[in-house]
Amino acid sequence: MKIKKQLAAVLLLFVLSFSMILVAENTEAKSSLKKKVVTVSHKYKIKKDKYGTKQKVILYGKAKDGKVVWKFSSPYCICTELSNNDYFINKNVIYLFSTKLYAISKSTGKVKWTYNYEVGSPCAAFDKKGNLYCTGTYKDSFLCISPKGKLKFKTKFEEDYIWPYKIKIVSGKIMIYFEKNIDEIPYHLIYNKDGKYLGRHITL
Repeated sequence: MKIKKQLAAVLLLFVLSFSMILVAENTEAKSSLKKKVVTVSHKYKIKKDKYGTKQKVILYGKAKDGKVVWKFSSPYCICTELSNNDYFINKNVIYLFSTKLYAISKSTGKVKWTYNYEVGSPCAAFDKKGNLYCTGTYKDSFLCISPKGKLKFKTKFEEDYIWPYKIKIVSGKIMIYFEKNIDEIPYHLIYNKDGKYLGRHITL
């Protein structure tokens, strides 16, 4: 009888200890979620299979004390000479260009929406309303996507331009800058806010 009571006491102590650990972990997790994300960092992972070398990115939302509040892992992309899994942050949204375009909440790490758009070495800019203007290497056009993930317009470039590297918005005009060949003068194309072509200008 005495042995049974001792075993019961040990078992009760074990259950209580385990319960306290679970409560502590749950409390810490809730506390972590309440922390405000102030920075976003990333780490790339590489793997090889029969189809070649692939890469994915892991994003980390971190609080002021450096603790990770959330983590987001992208799908793997096939590695080429172009950069993959690049991202841009505007206000409280992270725009990740991967196998498609992801809009991710900076606060929670949750996906707000996705858009079927895959591009290497992307460049992007945002207007005051939060609209995203984007394109990338080998693309023959640029897009304007609303903060809710809806395509506002898609504009085809006037000529065969394949190396865009920067987009700027100045006084309501969209300027897309292109890499030049050795024998060319640097240039950029200008469009209005609705995607109408306004001309080609030399980049000084």
